[in-house]
Amino acid sequence: MTKTIMPTSKVDDLANALRLEMQEYGDLLNLLQDLQKCLLNRDEKGINDRNASLQKQLQKAMVYRESRTEIANILRVEANIDSKSSLYALIEFFPQNMQPMFKALVGETNELLERVRQKLHQNNLIMIRTQDCIDSILAEMDPDSPSKTYTQKGNAHLKGNRSGHCIQVSA
Repeated sequence: MTKTIMPTSKVDDLANALRLEMQEYGDLLNLLQDLQKCLLNRDEKGINDRNASLQKQLQKAMVYRESRTEIANILRVEANIDSKSSLYALIEFFPQNMQPMFKALVGETNELLERVRQKLHQNNLIMIRTQDCIDSILAEMDPDSPSKTYTQKGNAHLKGNRSGHCIQVSA
């Protein structure tokens, strides 16, 4: 298959879409870092504020991602390559002088997205650990209170010490 060179204007559109998407992921990462500070400082108001901001930012990032995906899909059709091929595969059809820039943009976007995923995971672990500590404190204060158990599938159940029946608390 011969590689067709894409018109620069369409390639520029993709570069701009990637930059905007990357900016949104950067903003999302900053909010997640702020949320982590609020979690560690037990700042309830800060947590609530960051959660609201995170929801808006996540929606904004998804809009930019969809825009970038649309442009990339148009370019894939023009290059006559599989619609599921990676952006890296598409870059080979761009003008030679633009390929290093695109490889850097795609690499940075992927790295930033991975950092967002890691921070989400860290924040989730902090919240789980906090809930476990609260449960432990409550159990110490009231030994007859329901205790948490887990099924083989990982679902949490509360087992009442007095009645002996379980209440499922996870989906």
